[in-house]
Amino acid sequence: MISEQPTRTILQELIRSGWSRKRQGKGSHSLWQCPTGQHSVTVPDGHTTIRAGVVRSIRKAVDGCSC
Repeated sequence: MISEQPTRTILQELIRSGWSRKRQGKGSHSLWQCPTGQHSVTVPDGHTTIRAGVVRSIRKAVDGCSC
C-alpha cells in the first residue's frame, strides 16, 4: 500500500529517473517532464508531504515512461 511520502523523496526519484523540471506552475506546483518529452506530471512541491493518491499517479507516470 502506498502512503504519504515526503516531497523531497519524490523529487529525488524523478531526478534519478532522468526527469527534469520544465517550469514552475501556479502557486506551489511545478511541472516535470520525462527526457523524451512524452510524459509530464505536476508535483505539489510547496508542501512537506505528498498524499498517497498523488504519489501513486506520479509513480505510474514514471513507470509508464519508456525513457
